[in-house]
Amino acid sequence: MVGIQHDVISDLRREHRYLTRLFSVLEEQMAVFNNGETPDYDLVFQVVEFLLDFPSRCHHPKEDVLYRILADSTANLPAGLTNLSLEHEELDKLTSRFSDMLASVLGEAGVARETVMKELESFTRYQRRHMQMEEAFFFPALESGLKPEDWDALAERITNPDDPVFGSTAAKNFIIQCERIARTADFELEN
Repeated sequence: MVGIQHDVISDLRREHRYLTRLFSVLEEQMAVFNNGETPDYDLVFQVVEFLLDFPSRCHHPKEDVLYRILADSTANLPAGLTNLSLEHEELDKLTSRFSDMLASVLGEAGVARETVMKELESFTRYQRRHMQMEEAFFFPALESGLKPEDWDALAERITNPDDPVFGSTAAKNFIIQCERIARTADFELEN
């Protein structure tokens, strides 16, 4: 099942590149804010809304399923690989906290710029570190640790468009949303 293995890991890596680009868009807009100017708040909230929804409903569930299969099929997980489900929960909390802070800023709650920028830096640093860990430890562990029968079982889910985690229907709205953000932020998404 080399094809399915390649497709799944390739899709996750592409999603990481999308997320990384969205973090950059967010940082660019918040730099405008930090300079005392008005950022494109509509764009900022589109990005944050995407970051609140896509990872927890589409991206992380795929990784969590793969992590459980990997943990069940191998005795020795790589030392640098942390429990992804726990990390994903922490990422959801950080994203929610950052979103709440931005809502406070827009509501003119008097949040100091330094506080917002510090939260942004913490938020994006943690997100990027998490993805780097997955790229360095998790994806290679999947490539070497999952057995053909593991990939065969996944193939059944992946080819079902209505599968809530791997199905094409589940990702369609997120792709449309990401394309809209890319048009607004004037950057191209790879296919």
